[in-house]
Amino acid sequence: NPVRARTDGKIVAAGRFLWLAAPRTTVIQVRPDATKRYRSFVPNDGALGALVAVNGYLWVAGFSQAFPIDARSGAEGTGITVGQVRDVAFGAGSLWVVSSLETGQQGIRTALRRVDIRGRIVRNTIASGSNPVAVEVAGGSVWVASGETVRRIDPVESNGIMEAIPVGASATDLAGDVDGVWVAVK
Repeated sequence: NPVRARTDGKIVAAGRFLWLAAPRTTVIQVRPDATKRYRSFVPNDGALGALVAVNGYLWVAGFSQAFPIDARSGAEGTGITVGQVRDVAFGAGSLWVVSSLETGQQGIRTALRRVDIRGRIVRNTIASGSNPVAVEVAGGSVWVASGETVRRIDPVESNGIMEAIPVGASATDLAGDVDGVWVAVK
């Protein structure tokens, strides 16, 4: 069952600009003090909607890669193959990606992937329910939403699930704060 990519755009502040994803193809850079002046980019791998700012770069969710865009120059960097990206977050020294990746005989596997952005490789793949849709790093943990459950992942010791929290409805997105996450449901 192929993954449905995000169809909503995101907005992130990075490098003195606001960055917006206009799914499926475009990333827009806007100066907050001159909103009528903007630049648009059509990345090689598309822009499925999820964005995260990391150390002067904007990381964009593409059709098969997560890739950086320099937040000042707009130059696109080399992507990391992670499969079709649903959501991205950054924390605990890693890029965390919810994506689907074809795994040969097993078909398409949707999971949480811990990505080393310096080494440009997927370090860990963490099973996180049958249909994960969102990831957030907050409160010292990585959180992934899947179905009617939010799973709390230990990013330091095991990369394993510390607890599974039922939320009573289908989770659609996560927002983090210092204590943990807020869950949007439908």
